[in-house]
Amino acid sequence: LTNKREEVVDQFVPKEMRDENLREIFCTEKVRAQNLGDILPDVVGELSTIPFLPDSRRVLVVHDLPELLAGGKKSAKARAAAAKGKAKETRRMTPLESFIAFVQRDLPSTNNILIFSTLIEYDRGAYFDEKGAFVQFLRESPLAEIPKPPKREQDPLFGLVDAMLDRDAVKCVTLFRSIYNPDSRARIFRKLLETARFLLQAKVLGKLQDSGASAIRIQAYLPEERTLNFLQQPDFVQKKIRAASARFQVRELMRSMDRLLEINENLVPLQNALYVPDVQLMLETFLMEFCAMRA
Repeated sequence: LTNKREEVVDQFVPKEMRDENLREIFCTEKVRAQNLGDILPDVVGELSTIPFLPDSRRVLVVHDLPELLAGGKKSAKARAAAAKGKAKETRRMTPLESFIAFVQRDLPSTNNILIFSTLIEYDRGAYFDEKGAFVQFLRESPLAEIPKPPKREQDPLFGLVDAMLDRDAVKCVTLFRSIYNPDSRARIFRKLLETARFLLQAKVLGKLQDSGASAIRIQAYLPEERTLNFLQQPDFVQKKIRAASARFQVRELMRSMDRLLEINENLVPLQNALYVPDVQLMLETFLMEFCAMRA
């Protein structure tokens, strides 16, 4: 995502002019994710400004706007209230209507550029909101260009997971090096932890089922949260993990969880830490150990 951002931004603003003409808004930087209504004043103010130097343009990059993803829209209650308000002639414009008016009426005359950058975490159930009003406007606007989101299978992180399940150390390290950067390491770590957790759960559940344990007893061993519960994952995920779990022993999966706990403690080190290990090296070493370990 970082490389793609650089590629797109380079088309509109040279590196030597970024301090003056590039601004970025991170919608998930605060405790509560900012939506279109929250950032609209900044968007309009920034893009209404004419650059000081001739033949230049201002570029605004908005990261992870909730309206671009399914589930990022208003609640059903809020949408119903907004729909009811449309019947009133004196009602105020919604943030989306104000944004559309600005893009259609004012933005073209400035020559400025607005870019939306969003990480779609398929593994967390997120997907591009093709039917949302915001995306529909962007798609229908002659001024907008929306690249088609990559398919889940094209995400190299899922290739890394498949290599882990196959215990293919060479492929693991190769894929890891191709996708690792400071911005992606937290997502990579979450996926490694999820894979090890689900393998361990599948292995333990298999032993419980072989012993004739009831479904109620089995469920008691699993967390309630869907993203942490192996049995609440899609069928194809369960099938893949169950098949791969035969290549692992419980004791080595337990060791993997211990190693991941150690890595997690260094992802965000304390300010007074005297020494901070190289997280990239720790993750790479973990992958090699994970693929090579034998009980």
